[in-house]
Amino acid sequence: MVVIVKPGLRILEYGELPLEAEEKAQLLDLSVGWGIMGFHRLDEARRMGYPAADYFAVYAVENGDVISTVRVLRMPITTRFGVQQAAGIQGVITRRDMKGRGIARRLLEEVHRRERAAGSEYSLLWTSRGLAAHRLYLSLGYRDVYTPELAFLGRQGQRLGRKPDAVRGAGRDDIEYLESLHREATAGRLGFTPRPAGVVRSLMYLGFLEARSLKVVLHAGERMGYAILQKHQGGQWCSLEELVLDPAFSAEEAFSMLEATAPRGWFVVRNTVVRDIKEPLRRRGYQFSSLAYYSLLALPLSKSSGNIVYNLGTEDPLFTCQHLDYF
Repeated sequence: MVVIVKPGLRILEYGELPLEAEEKAQLLDLSVGWGIMGFHRLDEARRMGYPAADYFAVYAVENGDVISTVRVLRMPITTRFGVQQAAGIQGVITRRDMKGRGIARRLLEEVHRRERAAGSEYSLLWTSRGLAAHRLYLSLGYRDVYTPELAFLGRQGQRLGRKPDAVRGAGRDDIEYLESLHREATAGRLGFTPRPAGVVRSLMYLGFLEARSLKVVLHAGERMGYAILQKHQGGQWCSLEELVLDPAFSAEEAFSMLEATAPRGWFVVRNTVVRDIKEPLRRRGYQFSSLAYYSLLALPLSKSSGNIVYNLGTEDPLFTCQHLDYF
C-alpha cells in the first residue's frame, strides 16, 4: 500500500518499488558499508526460508530517489506467555543528506502499524548504544533488554592438544542436522526459539553466513554438536559466536577441541553460551564482560502490560540468543 507522506515523498513496500529504483536501493546499502543483495537473490532466499515479512521492507522515495529504508523480518520467540511473533527490524538507513527530517521515524511508525495488524507482539532491533540512532529508538518507546556477554581466553589459559578428528567443516549434508540440533537443544527455553526452518541455508545463500565458519564437533566419529567459529586477522584470534551441543556431550571437552584451532592466539566467546557454561569457562581461565555497547532493544506492539525484560525473559538463565539470531 503506497503511503503519501507529502507531495513528492511516498512510502513504498518492497513489491511496489519500481525496477529502476533497485539501483538506488543498492546505493543506499553501499553508503553504510553493506554489500549488494540483489532483489532476485532475496526472492530465492525467501523461498528457502529466510523469514522476511510479506512486504519485507518499506522505502521512502522522493522524486524517484530512495532516501531511507527499513527492512523487517518476522520470527517466533518464546516469551513467558509462550511462542509469540516478533518483528525483527533490520537495516534502518537514511541518506546522510536527508537526516534530521524525521524520515526514519516515519518509516518505523509505518512498520509498527503494519506489524500490529499482522499480529506481532514485539518489535526488536539490534544497535549500539554509542550510535545517534539509539536515541531515536528510545524516543519511540524501545528499551534496552539484553546485552550479550563476552568471555576472553588469553595466552595464559588452558589449551589441550588438537584432536585430529575433533572438529571439521560443515557440509551441505550437515545443514539439516544443525537445524534439528538447535531445535532440540533450545526446546523449553526462552528467547530466539524455535528457529524457523531453512534459515541456515538462506543466510549462507545471501552471504550473511560463511560456510567456512560452520564447524561440526565430533566424538569417536559421531556428530555431537556444531559451532560457528570465525578467525580474525589471519588467524591471530578466533571468536566462537554460536555453540550447540548434544546434551550428552561435555561442554569442556568441546572447548578443548575448539580452542585448539587457535593455539597461539586469543579466543573470544560471545552470546548466551557464556551464561550457559560460565563456571567451566572460569575454570579454564576465561575473563568476562557484560559491558558491551551492542544491545537488543524491544518495543511492545500490543497492550500487554508489565516489565518487558521480565516478559521476554532476557535476564533468565533459560534465555537463548546466538549468532544466527542477530538481524
